[in-house]
Amino acid sequence: MKLADWMHENRVTPADLRGLLGLKSRMTVKRYLEGDRVPDGRVLRKLTDLTGGRVRREDFLDKRPPKCAAVVPTRDGGTRLVFPWSCSDAAVEKALRRMLTEPPEHKRPLPPLVRAFETLGGRVALASRGYYLLDGRRTDARRVVAAANRLLKARGEPLIQYPDVHRGDS
Repeated sequence: MKLADWMHENRVTPADLRGLLGLKSRMTVKRYLEGDRVPDGRVLRKLTDLTGGRVRREDFLDKRPPKCAAVVPTRDGGTRLVFPWSCSDAAVEKALRRMLTEPPEHKRPLPPLVRAFETLGGRVALASRGYYLLDGRRTDARRVVAAANRLLKARGEPLIQYPDVHRGDS
């Protein structure tokens, strides 16, 4: 599955992805999405964990455009990709409206977070601006997954794979 298609399904913006992967440059994410760059091993492992194995190295080597992107002609005779989260002129806005009206395949949070929520039960809740409440305290997704992993480890169950949550942290 193309990274852009996974992002569209899961309502993840390029800025969100940059934060989840710990990347500094916006251009790096742009190049991944447009097929100009293949992530290195470290970033690819994080992407595999984040997407539950749905986005793989082969997907970056496939030169077909993502399903969620519109291929728009440019004035110089070339083309560019327009993603659901980008917008600049009338043609782009029309493509964006079409993409946004398609129903998403998944309306739930990312699979690792779903499992963490199920594991923690009433201890965790959604808060504002991409944060969570864990035991009544505001926290981020990594700490939610780490808390779930501590419970899973105590039960002898498989741990949740998530970027920047290492086995030693759980």
